[in-house]
Amino acid sequence: MKQKTILLVTILPILIIVGLWSLSEMKASRDNGFQRKKSYLLLAPSHILQCSQPIKEVAAITNSFAYITTLSPGQIIVTDHNGIEKQVMRLNVDSIDFQETAIDFPDAYIIGGNKLTVYKCNLETQTSQKLHPPGPMLTRIASLGNGKFVFRQFKNGIRDQVFTRYNVRSNSFHSSKLLPQSFNDGGVITDGMLHYDSVTNRILYVYFRRGVFECLDTALNLLSSYKTIDTFSTFQNTSARIKQRYSFLSFTSHDPAKFINYSSCCADGLLYVFSMARADNEKPEYLSKNMPIDVYAIKNGKYLGSFYLPMIAHEKIQSLKVLGNLLIAVYYTQVGYYKIPSFS
Repeated sequence: MKQKTILLVTILPILIIVGLWSLSEMKASRDNGFQRKKSYLLLAPSHILQCSQPIKEVAAITNSFAYITTLSPGQIIVTDHNGIEKQVMRLNVDSIDFQETAIDFPDAYIIGGNKLTVYKCNLETQTSQKLHPPGPMLTRIASLGNGKFVFRQFKNGIRDQVFTRYNVRSNSFHSSKLLPQSFNDGGVITDGMLHYDSVTNRILYVYFRRGVFECLDTALNLLSSYKTIDTFSTFQNTSARIKQRYSFLSFTSHDPAKFINYSSCCADGLLYVFSMARADNEKPEYLSKNMPIDVYAIKNGKYLGSFYLPMIAHEKIQSLKVLGNLLIAVYYTQVGYYKIPSFS
């Protein structure tokens, strides 16, 4: 009897582990009801830029250079299109908790979101001007050019975020609009990425937790809503927690963040989306090392095809930027330079 008990105690944990592993494998391999066009498979980087500190994003790509920001406020790494470092700029800005950088050469705009601050910096003279727009904190920005921006930010009296238009020259806001869906949760469930495409003159909002992107005009009117190719048309986080301490509110999600669209960018009338959703014609082990980039036409939301970018040193893409057939992907401490196929 003792031997049977010892044997059962020994085997039971192994059976539990095997069962959990089998369950996770079943979930990972479960079909999601869509397929990707894999006309273009895995792309290899033409160059990898190694950095000594974490990279934030590619602020801009011009005809000659790429401007890459780090987590140090005001620091910009300038490379050519082949990934060769040309210069490291250190603009005169204060330390800020949250920053986004937009470049409209020769000007760079460094925007602090927690305590709303805008630095207008001249990249040629490296001088800066500090502005304090009247308004609460922001979480996303998109540059329309010529010192005009669209922000996603909080608004007094509303437990959610709105889109607003801001003009640096007048240091003023001109309009604000709520998203079509609001949950009074500080914008946690509806969080996403904000872009502007100059070719179609459209503002895009790509949801993180839902397979949908919205198209707006520059007056912030919703023009159309398009589905991505996956089947996740509803929000994958369904609730958020609101905490109040004294006069301050904080918002957190009840559920672990489940990303559908992890990162995105737009250029020349096309939207590029790094999707976390597995297609039925993809194997989980392939996606553990490679990341699908889905391409859509902004004018009608049509899915045009996909290609894959590799992880580098086990790092996945944090952000990306495209100009022509050049795609620059920011990982964590590395930046990959890719030549991508034409989808036009």
